[in-house]
Amino acid sequence: MPQKHAEEENTPNYSRHDRFAKKEAEKINKILMIAGFVIVGIQIVATIVLSIFGYKLNMIPLKYYLPGVILLFIIAIAFFFMQFRRIPGIVAKVLSVIFSAFIIFLCVVSGKTIGAIYGMQGTTEIIQMNIYVMADDPASEITDTKDYQYGVLAVLDRDYTDSVISDISEEFGKDVEFSEYIMPDTLAGALYSGEVRAIILNQAQISFIEDHAEYADFSEKTRVLSTTTIENKLDPQPTLDVSEFEKDDFFSVYISGIDTRSGEILANSRSDVNILLFANKKTKQILLLSTPRDTYVYIPSYDYKDKLTHAGNNGIEASMETLEQFYNIDIDYYFKVNFQGFENIIDTLGGIEVYSEKAFRSTADSSYKGHFFTYKKGWNTLNGEQALVFARERHAFSDGDFQRGRNQMAVIEGVFNKLISPAILTSYVSLLDDLQTYFKTSMSFDEITSLVRMQLDDNAEWNVRSFAIEGDGKTLSGSGKWVMIPYTSSLSKARELIAAVESGEILTDAMLGVSENDQQAFDRF
Repeated sequence: MPQKHAEEENTPNYSRHDRFAKKEAEKINKILMIAGFVIVGIQIVATIVLSIFGYKLNMIPLKYYLPGVILLFIIAIAFFFMQFRRIPGIVAKVLSVIFSAFIIFLCVVSGKTIGAIYGMQGTTEIIQMNIYVMADDPASEITDTKDYQYGVLAVLDRDYTDSVISDISEEFGKDVEFSEYIMPDTLAGALYSGEVRAIILNQAQISFIEDHAEYADFSEKTRVLSTTTIENKLDPQPTLDVSEFEKDDFFSVYISGIDTRSGEILANSRSDVNILLFANKKTKQILLLSTPRDTYVYIPSYDYKDKLTHAGNNGIEASMETLEQFYNIDIDYYFKVNFQGFENIIDTLGGIEVYSEKAFRSTADSSYKGHFFTYKKGWNTLNGEQALVFARERHAFSDGDFQRGRNQMAVIEGVFNKLISPAILTSYVSLLDDLQTYFKTSMSFDEITSLVRMQLDDNAEWNVRSFAIEGDGKTLSGSGKWVMIPYTSSLSKARELIAAVESGEILTDAMLGVSENDQQAFDRF
């Protein structure tokens, strides 16, 4: 009996301990289950957000988008039910944290992509109107010029000039006295001669003035007394249903490289790179057409003939209008990039491969950082600075600007091929920041995403070919300005090639006049 009594005494003690341990285990399991539900809940919310971003971005083809979204939700639901079992639940929690982090990262990238594309939309241009005086003029501020005779342009940039005149007249408390001149160079001449003591001039016109031998030292002999920044709203592009864009096989883009290496991409500036891209989405044919910056053309916005590069001084639309008339075409869109952005984007891509038709060493004219580079005939792997120097060099060639135009197109091909390669994945996020900082385009959000979606859908190879306008160099009498007079045959050939791409033809060596040796530059892609 004593033994039995002892067993009865011990039984309640063991039961209390067991119940306590069981309670603690249930409590821990409950905490783990709640934590699991929270983790999976975060994963589900992140998946929903990513689905919305993916739908809004509309870059991924439906055949990939829908299965991807469904799979992510199935995984999340599976992780949810695994929480009801301890060991599988712990595994599910770990995996859910990993999936959530990955999905949140994709949400951030999607958001940045949407922001970058909208950030590239160019709706305004910046006009910098300066008041210039001679470098040795005693005036140190605008009020010191209250009694000066001003010089202004009679027609060019007149709306902007009148805005500045109104501002300084208000500051003076009286009307500004001014004389009118037809051309920027004659306005500069009036300042040099003392006929006027101050002039109001668009910063973009300085390159035009310095193209004249007698005013090549304008920047050194004058100084800016005051700057007024004016925003010019560009004409809105006609609203186009993206389905219409997708239905059309052919489109054209003006690629403008402006002559600034820092500062505002929106600022008006001469365009030193003038390349037209013509693409046929059905045949996967791209034609790059280069027009040298010094090509002597009629500029409608100025109503006289001048170098093509000077059209950019009046804005991107003036350049487009000039090229449209020159080639007798319509240009659908523009992409505008400055030289600094050009360099940064290539560095962000990790460099590009460029085919050089000739072996050469860069000269001081193109080596703007003081660095000189040697390029071999054939393929060259280039970083941003090397690619920019390659695209700017002209003095190393007997045919100068013509070879520079061909080199510029070779660099664009190199960038294009890198952009459509898997290598872009490693630099995609950084590239987004560069694009919205250094690029401006008139192409809409839906049109850009449509092109990306098309490329992801068919993953097709594009046949990229190039052609450059050629002509004879000539020094104009009077101004001493050097211009390029285009060959009629070269212009006719360019128009034929544009028509061929639009009609769906594949460009051949015979059509381009490419020799068998030159063809090796295209065989790689």
